[in-house]
Amino acid sequence: MLWTDFAMINQLISIRWTGPNGYQQSGLMACPLLLPGDYCITVIDKELCVAQYCIYVPLCTRLPNGPLSCTTKTVDGITGDRVNITSVSPNPFTDAVMVNLLGYRPEMVHLYVIDQFSNTVLMQDEIIQVGDNVVNLSLPGLDSGIYYVQLIDGSAQTDYKMIVK
Repeated sequence: MLWTDFAMINQLISIRWTGPNGYQQSGLMACPLLLPGDYCITVIDKELCVAQYCIYVPLCTRLPNGPLSCTTKTVDGITGDRVNITSVSPNPFTDAVMVNLLGYRPEMVHLYVIDQFSNTVLMQDEIIQVGDNVVNLSLPGLDSGIYYVQLIDGSAQTDYKMIVK
């Protein structure tokens, strides 16, 4: 840690971690993290500015007489911790499309369909389960052209190009 980091820490008046099942901890370190889930740190400085940053922590277990061991989830041989768009079909399409998603934990995701001019033409929230998920999007009346299905998963964003006939 640099000296400037110590000076910065002296400007903070509150540091709090929150997590699954009511987990709360004060201070810079969040320990132990035995439950998988989203953990957030909220920091308030002397100017009353608030900053928050969240991360997903995978399942962690305590090894016998040893440290915590954390592993990411594996679904169908793919290791990760965020939802992925695996395919969109049919592509090109006319009025409806199926978005195939691979989930690593049950969670809410936000899907947007955006045109080539960055206009949102559809917003849809979905609860994703572990494994393969299919989301049907009804998109009648769209002009021919390039569109993107955008997936927002926590702080992560994934875009997938689609073409309307």
